[in-house]
Amino acid sequence: MTFYPPETGEVRLAAHNYPDEEISTILHDVANRFDLDLVLPTSVNGRATVKLKHVTWRQIFSATLPPYYTFVLEGNVVRVSRLQSPERTPGCQGGYLIPIKSPTR
Repeated sequence: MTFYPPETGEVRLAAHNYPDEEISTILHDVANRFDLDLVLPTSVNGRATVKLKHVTWRQIFSATLPPYYTFVLEGNVVRVSRLQSPERTPGCQGGYLIPIKSPTR
């Protein structure tokens, strides 16, 4: 799991606890807490348990979105979409996965 550094001046909230919640419910609640509008495809599904402290909304989205989904902020609207290429990093805007081999013994 990759966490992305917060933007300069980005607000952090003290704690976020979501025990066994629908991912869409978590994302909607986080968007509401940070006063953001959210466009979420119906293909985002599944459940997650999230317990994070002192994080930004971007870090919560990065930790919660299923694999191969990303998000972009356009004004005050967060748009979540599924990536076409599985090589792209989920939750990252423009990043790629770099395969790392385990050291041989």
